[in-house]
Amino acid sequence: MSNALIIIGHPYWKDSVANRAILEELQKLRPQIKISNLIELYPDFDIDIEAEQRKLIEADTVIWQFPLMWYSCPSIMRRYLEGVLSYGFAYGSSGSKLKNKRLIASITTGVKQSVYEGGTLGFSAEDLFKPLAQVVKMCSMLWEPPQVTFGLNSAGAKGDEIKLEEIRIRCREHARLLSERL
Repeated sequence: MSNALIIIGHPYWKDSVANRAILEELQKLRPQIKISNLIELYPDFDIDIEAEQRKLIEADTVIWQFPLMWYSCPSIMRRYLEGVLSYGFAYGSSGSKLKNKRLIASITTGVKQSVYEGGTLGFSAEDLFKPLAQVVKMCSMLWEPPQVTFGLNSAGAKGDEIKLEEIRIRCREHARLLSERL
């Protein structure tokens, strides 16, 4: 197994059902995984760039864990990418610190896969991930197929333990599949 680091970019972590369930299961399966939960570490979005860069240098495999929000990664994750993956560190003539590190995007969505595949949104999920794949390419990292679980909107399930447990079961499977890739 590689030395893995999971970067959690969920802005509403306290209310998360799916992403929390994924992390809890992943920690059971891979207790040695290092975690950087951005909103817990930097609730004011003032990310310690050097600390986060050190974590990346130590990792062989990086996992970006987040819910798809407004067809992209959430703002805290975006802030992380914009600050941490800087010129001279992650890209540019002297920016090779992340070269050949594996990147797996671990993504949850609120809507079902058929919404993307059926074209209701006008873009497939893969289309929406292309900007992330380009960031990874620019940093000379190795983009691996994302681990995606669709249809995990827990907002309508609040108070319904049966529906919430169904979501948790699907998230534990997501974590198991992700763990197998490490």
